[in-house]
Amino acid sequence: MKSSEVPPTICPSCGKRLDGATDPLTKATPKEGDVSVCAYCQNIAVFRADQTLRAMTAREWAEMPATCRKQLEAIQLAIDQFPPPGG
Repeated sequence: MKSSEVPPTICPSCGKRLDGATDPLTKATPKEGDVSVCAYCQNIAVFRADQTLRAMTAREWAEMPATCRKQLEAIQLAIDQFPPPGG
């Protein structure tokens, strides 16, 4: 697992300010096209080249492999059970 700072960005769903990312599976830093789950609202977003976030489209979600969707849903559930401080 690796946590890294990213330029401050706003969740496209809830509007919370975000400035970090954690990769639970590898030691990668976010790159364009990587997905993110908001620590506050559990919304799934996509990193742009400048490491800011944009909303994931319905088409992107539909085209994602089922195993990836299940992993993201598990992360959403974990965040929902253990919300961030002050969230």
